[in-house]
Amino acid sequence: MDFRLSGYPLESLIPAGDGPAPLTGRALGRARLEGPGASIHDFAAGSKGSISVVVPQGEMRAAFAELLGINASAGLLKLLSGDQSKADIRCAVADFTVSGGTATARTFVVDTDVVLAQGKGSIDLGAETLNLRIDGESKKPRLLRVWAPITVGVP
Repeated sequence: MDFRLSGYPLESLIPAGDGPAPLTGRALGRARLEGPGASIHDFAAGSKGSISVVVPQGEMRAAFAELLGINASAGLLKLLSGDQSKADIRCAVADFTVSGGTATARTFVVDTDVVLAQGKGSIDLGAETLNLRIDGESKKPRLLRVWAPITVGVP
């Protein structure tokens, strides 16, 4: 399978609710996978190959960008006050190698104007679970910062 994604709207990933979309931009991607299987699920569970997604530019809610860098003071203040300001996404890249139906991150980077986040982890395509760790580094000095990664896990 050689699947290409062009201009996928990031707004469709996170519902906007009553305000503006918290994440905007267009994603480009490519999945090149091969493997056995009588169904899409069986195919994904035993596949090998690569999956890559790039967001060349976009915007995210500034509160989320600050929290991505674990900036507790600015991120929580913006979130709790309902601040809808935006932070530019300068570039985002996720590149995975797939073996035995498990996609393992080779590169996972989100660069915004306030934080640079790097991640690692895996996605089990068969079990439809993910286990990612994101470490963000603020680009500006901050008063209060938690030195802990963000972990994303879906069992």
